[in-house]
This record gives sequence, structure tokens and C-alpha cells, in this order.
Amino acid sequence: MSSERGMVLLLSLLVVVVLSALAFGAAQQNRLASLRVRSVMDIGMARMAAQRAITSELARLGTLSIASFTAQGHTGLYRADVSTAPPLWTRDSTWQAGRCRLAARTLEHSVAPACTIIELLRYRNAPDYRAFRITARGVGMRPETVIVMQAYSVLESSR
Repeated sequence: MSSERGMVLLLSLLVVVVLSALAFGAAQQNRLASLRVRSVMDIGMARMAAQRAITSELARLGTLSIASFTAQGHTGLYRADVSTAPPLWTRDSTWQAGRCRLAARTLEHSVAPACTIIELLRYRNAPDYRAFRITARGVGMRPETVIVMQAYSVLESSR
């Protein structure tokens, strides 16, 4: 009789250990899935911030005068210099406030507002032709989640 009690105790202990391991594994899976979802949302927010900034700047390109573009940059407006290496948007100092154009509206949970650099790539003597490169940097819910996007635009009046 006592050996049967010992066997029941051993089986009970084994069942408890197995159920605990299953519960721990399920909790870990749930935690990892939650982290994956949070990461995907973070990247999506940074991408949305960059896309909004580019869309906003594309809408305002026609209002920018060529004179406001300088080699040193005037609030995010640069005249592209082909001899400059590396490109402006790869330098960390370019993304500091005052060197880039901050987005008018920040996404609700974003750590920082999106920032854009507009480069005048080429213009002809004709006042109706200008080519631009817009680089936007969007930040997600964490400061280390950063997306950089570029768009090109040519403004040319049809005659």
C-alpha cells in the first residue's frame, strides 16, 4: 500500500512539472509574440511619420524659392554639392534641430517629430524647372527605431 502512495506522489509530481513547463512555454511564446507585434507597430509608426513628412514637403515644393537653398543649409534647404561625400542625409549632425525641417505635426506616440532635408539637385536658367531630393527621417515609439525615406520630384511648367 505504501509503495502505491509513493507511486501516486511521484506521478503527481511529474504531472505538476510537465504542466508547469507547458505554462512557462506558453507564457514565453505570448511574451515573444507581444514583443514582435510591438516592434512591427514601432517600425510602422516610423515609416508613417517619414511618409507623412515627404507628402507634406512634396505639397510645399512649389512655394520654395531657389535663393533659400544654400550649401550650408538653411532650415533644411540645401543646394546639392556633387563633391560632398558622404551624402548629407547620412550624417548624424544633419538631423539635429535647425539643420533639418521638423514636421508640422508629430504622430501621437512617436518619440520625436519627423525631420526632412530638401536638396535642390539641379535647376536650369528657366524659372519653371527645378529638381529636388527629399529625405525624411521618421522615428517610432523608441528612439532607436528610425526609418529614412527618399523621394525625388521635378517641377516643370508645361508650356
